[in-house]
Amino acid sequence: MNKKRILLLGGTAIQIPIIEIAHKMGMCVITCDNKPENPGHKLADEYYDVSITDNEAVLELAKKLNVDAVVNFILEAGVQAAAYTHEKLGLPTSPYKSVHLLSNKKLFREYLKENGFCTPNLITCSNKEEAFERIATLQYPVVVKPTDLWGSRGVSRVNDDSELDAALTLAFENSRGADIIIEEFVEPDGAPIEGDAFAVDGILTTHVWADVYPDKSAPNPITPVCFCYPSSKSDDLQQKLNMTLQRLITLLDMQTNAYNIEARID
Repeated sequence: MNKKRILLLGGTAIQIPIIEIAHKMGMCVITCDNKPENPGHKLADEYYDVSITDNEAVLELAKKLNVDAVVNFILEAGVQAAAYTHEKLGLPTSPYKSVHLLSNKKLFREYLKENGFCTPNLITCSNKEEAFERIATLQYPVVVKPTDLWGSRGVSRVNDDSELDAALTLAFENSRGADIIIEEFVEPDGAPIEGDAFAVDGILTTHVWADVYPDKSAPNPITPVCFCYPSSKSDDLQQKLNMTLQRLITLLDMQTNAYNIEARID
């Protein structure tokens, strides 16, 4: 019997468990990214130097290797390539268009506003001049961030005009594309809420929510550093969050996926 062949996007240390589990299940694990020094590649059956953010390159590699599935685990950088490749190859997936939207802060915020979800007032800018011209339409404090990055990289809270230039520089330097967003800062009612959820065939089945606390003495004082489970938010509020998430999943025709959710309750 031939082994199932999976193409795992990335080979970082935090991805080693899935490589080990796949091997225990009798699968052939092929890894790829543009960092050959990543430790997971040493445990894989094969490794290829292909960027996991290059959709076409991942698709061509999957075709060449005749894999049964492209797996993205933990890393946000690979979610688009996995969905794109599965869609092109006719494998089970959520729509690439929806995955792309969820991976881009500009597109996601616009979609939320258009469909009646709560979202902060914001502007999108492609250069500093545009940002300085349009900042008057927002109220301080604001948050400046790249539209296409994750892990709080390039993100700053700005309290007044004097802090704006440095925040813009940081966001543009970290952005993979051309745009950044500036959105009004939402002061949470108590701690912000974050969690993980899983949906099967478009139905939210599993979720766990936590209160989130930053380290105000850290270089970036709005980066979450502590998660307390279970959340202290009321059951009614958590149920509202579940219903909101389910509505979004349904509208975007998302199928079987894991989600990381961040929310602020004003």
